[in-house]
Amino acid sequence: MLSTALLAIEQILALNMKPEDFISIVKTHQNIPIVLYQEIYNPSIESIDLFFDYVEHLTNKNKFYFIVDLSLAKPPNAEIRALLKSRYKMLEENIISTHVYIGTNFLLKIAVKFLAASVGINEFKISKSILTSTKSIINEN
Repeated sequence: MLSTALLAIEQILALNMKPEDFISIVKTHQNIPIVLYQEIYNPSIESIDLFFDYVEHLTNKNKFYFIVDLSLAKPPNAEIRALLKSRYKMLEENIISTHVYIGTNFLLKIAVKFLAASVGINEFKISKSILTSTKSIINEN
């Protein structure tokens, strides 16, 4: 039932998807933005490009901390993984650290580790909440 509701919401959002509804600066640490990227349930080529373009715009291609919320996203197919790898690599030199929030789904934790390796993200932290990610960023420096 929940996945049906998510699909319905996603279809509505796809008609008028605004990246600023999913991506924002949630805090700054030492004048460096902490960007929260909330992935949609069923990411597409268009949504990935739109969202990563917005991250570049939001950060002005400067250094930033990256929190990625995958708690509602389904695993991406090979085409989406390839695009994620390409787009992440374009930003990588500006990303100070990457934190991934996956919710309580243990299987998603395994999938995220596989996905991270397949897209070339070597160092990242998995967190139990967005707040935990934010606190971790502040405490790591």
